[in-house]
Amino acid sequence: MIEELEYLEPASAEEAAALLAEYGDESKIIAGGQTLIPMLWQRLVTPRYLISIKGIEGLGTIEKDRQGSLLIGACATHQSLEKSPAVREGWPLLAETLQKVAAPQIRNLGTLAGDLCHSDYGADPPASLLVLEARCRIVGPDGDRWLPVDNFFLELYGTALAPDEVLAQIEVPAVPDGAATAYVKYCLRAMDPAIVGVAVMLSMKDGRCQDARIALNGASPVPYRARLAEEALKGWPLNEAHVDEASRLAQEQAEPMSDSHASAEYRSRMISVFVKRALRAAEERARI
Repeated sequence: MIEELEYLEPASAEEAAALLAEYGDESKIIAGGQTLIPMLWQRLVTPRYLISIKGIEGLGTIEKDRQGSLLIGACATHQSLEKSPAVREGWPLLAETLQKVAAPQIRNLGTLAGDLCHSDYGADPPASLLVLEARCRIVGPDGDRWLPVDNFFLELYGTALAPDEVLAQIEVPAVPDGAATAYVKYCLRAMDPAIVGVAVMLSMKDGRCQDARIALNGASPVPYRARLAEEALKGWPLNEAHVDEASRLAQEQAEPMSDSHASAEYRSRMISVFVKRALRAAEERARI
């Protein structure tokens, strides 16, 4: 039962990592708790110790560093990021994506870092963070390490975090000048996870694609960059033939799964449709 849990409040990310090392499988990190608490009630996880990082100074910050990167503390909520003027101005893709996460009540408490650590294939933020080439600052007993988001997701509900490590911060580089972005999500209800979610960044010049980044949620056990699709667009106008080819390549890379929201076959068909929609949305913004 939840009332049998011991609630621990470390003063730093380093102390939280030390507690994880001490208590091992009997402990869980909690910040917003929007995923963990339902899992506790359903007894999908049964820790004896909850290690709260919510009160650690500095972990709720959202700030821009001297290099122009966005630094997001592990306790920054979806809503605080979505509403942040700095995020809306400098990283509109992230703001657009977070507006589509679950319901306002969830966004008000849930954290971006927690979303990543849960590693659910239907979560919205991972695809956009892949396109933005974000990286994670991970704190463990041996100190800090930085890891690209591209290497963070290992399997469904599994990440590169060691059992005694804490995701303390997310760094998002500045968006290239002139780049246009879009996040398109397909779901049954607005608050549902993505059946397919596609994030796109395009850099266009004289009607031709100079650079493309495409990433997907919901299409495989882990989010992925559709790199063959990206390469197929570079140097070409985004006409119907090239967009069709990119969507086909993105679809071929997928490993769709069946669940209560959609079958694997249906997901596979929707990948092609929504890659095209995301590309067209970003292209339209590039013209503005």
